[in-house]
Amino acid sequence: MDGDSDAGMPDVLDDASQMLVGDVTDDGPADIPEPPATGDGAVDEALAQVAAATGEPLEAQLAAYELAHRALQDRLADVGS
Repeated sequence: MDGDSDAGMPDVLDDASQMLVGDVTDDGPADIPEPPATGDGAVDEALAQVAAATGEPLEAQLAAYELAHRALQDRLADVGS
């Protein structure tokens, strides 16, 4: 391997970190889009819970993600039966 293989890596890392962090203010992340409506009440509620947790403390985010994950698993199980 030549020494130039990592030449573009810092730019890629900067772009990736910007995508993850976004425009964060003291009030939390800015411009959080509303989740799209899926037409399925359980899925829409799960997406809304995750969106509402954005900018909250990590513990609250994790709790919202776990509840949404459980709700989506239940919904998928209903589809399969």
